[in-house]
Amino acid sequence: MKRVIDCHAHLGDISWGKNVIWKQGVEQHDFPNPLKSHEDSGFIEPLLSNMDDFPELLQATYRLLDENTLENLSKTLDRGGITYIVMLPIHPFITFEEILAASKLETRIIPFTSVDFSQSISQIIAKLKSDVKKGARGLKLHPVVQYVSLSDPKVHAAVETMASYNMPTLSHCGINDYYIGESPYPRNPEFGNFEYFVKLCHAYPNAKLVAGHAGGLLGGEMEILAEKTKGLKNVYVDTSFRPAAGIIQAVELFGRDRVMFGTDHPFSTQAGGLREIRKACANDQELEDMIVFQNAADLLGVYH
Repeated sequence: MKRVIDCHAHLGDISWGKNVIWKQGVEQHDFPNPLKSHEDSGFIEPLLSNMDDFPELLQATYRLLDENTLENLSKTLDRGGITYIVMLPIHPFITFEEILAASKLETRIIPFTSVDFSQSISQIIAKLKSDVKKGARGLKLHPVVQYVSLSDPKVHAAVETMASYNMPTLSHCGINDYYIGESPYPRNPEFGNFEYFVKLCHAYPNAKLVAGHAGGLLGGEMEILAEKTKGLKNVYVDTSFRPAAGIIQAVELFGRDRVMFGTDHPFSTQAGGLREIRKACANDQELEDMIVFQNAADLLGVYH
């Protein structure tokens, strides 16, 4: 059976922090879902035909998060034949402690940690070191949701700390908003601009840095990211929401050993993402195995 690591996934409600993870018997329903239509098109048709459709898209993400329980995750992993899944908390909505606890029950979860940016730099460093000792295998940053620039000294301290353990940092890339109208949470979509990630890659060439969504999904970000990080060996990308042609291009731009399968679960399915990888790799079985398992396994120090 093929080994698969999904390197980009979420558990629970990462938008509002509702208590979802531990619920039992939550059924997964069909509903108007632009994300599913996008996936069914091979990630080619646009998510939005115009901004009037934005509320429907956000409502679909909220519905998916309401159903994003540990019980449902296990069923999803069983259906997809997934070997491991990298679970990315986003403080304050989902914490490392929640993901660590879930990983004790669902052993296919590889737990990452997150940063509480209300803490001082010394507190952040101490917490990350403690999390690594408890089992964290990497760090997740979401500059938009966490309302922090990747140029912030606290971000740099966190990245440097994880690099000292030879562990990766995966950052969201993409100028996206996650709420309709007024929100109780501060956010700045501009913080998702991949240019901040580029500067981080140059500032810490020894840190293993993963660009979520390969730099962003509005168009052209992946190509510019590759050009601006050309020559660096510390830059990795995931395939979330990428069509076969985009996956081929990612391999050409970043290299066979730095492209990894990711879904941004629960927002797309493993089946849809793996279908595009199979198309992209055609008869190159070695490349397919690298993307769906080996590259992430090497990055994370996972052996199976």
